[in-house]
Amino acid sequence: MSKAQQEALEALDESYKDTIELIKSAKPDDQVALLSIAAIVNPSGFTRAGAHTLGTFSVLMTAAGQSLVQIVMMAPDDERDRALFRAMAMITETVRRKRKGNETPVTSADIDRATCLIGFPEPNPCPDTKLH
Repeated sequence: MSKAQQEALEALDESYKDTIELIKSAKPDDQVALLSIAAIVNPSGFTRAGAHTLGTFSVLMTAAGQSLVQIVMMAPDDERDRALFRAMAMITETVRRKRKGNETPVTSADIDRATCLIGFPEPNPCPDTKLH
């Protein structure tokens, strides 16, 4: 077993324990959503993933959105806009492909090609702080 596989199994074990504690702490009126996704990504990009879910559509959408927010927040402050744009581009292109029956996964190279065509302005904070 490779080091990466061992690290993934350890992370899964920790996630499993945290998830059990989170579910046990839910109040009677709380809705629980469970998203479990393992993905294999090699140097040329995404290859496959397995997903397991539990919950209603609206609860799963909320959970998925929160997961994406947490991942974007892991990016450095000055890179968050680009990370968010990248996530939106991957979702949009994946949905577009799937609607056409194309199961080819979106790769990082696909997104890099798309984002290189877009000029991102330099951050320029608003000088009028009274507006905020």
